[in-house]
Amino acid sequence: MFVWVIPDNFSHLYALPAVALNLLRTVLSRKMDVQIGGDSQISLFTYDNKSTDNKNRGCLF
Repeated sequence: MFVWVIPDNFSHLYALPAVALNLLRTVLSRKMDVQIGGDSQISLFTYDNKSTDNKNRGCLF
């Protein structure tokens, strides 16, 4: 179980150090097909368009 305190201003999450962000990204995306790593100011939105072809997935940056 992870306990994560979210700041009142969500934009402050972008100010976390890259090491902390990469750890969070790894934990939060462990069951996903993709992972991102790098500096702050990077986010990933994934979606499933419910097509019959499971390979037809997309993402927006």
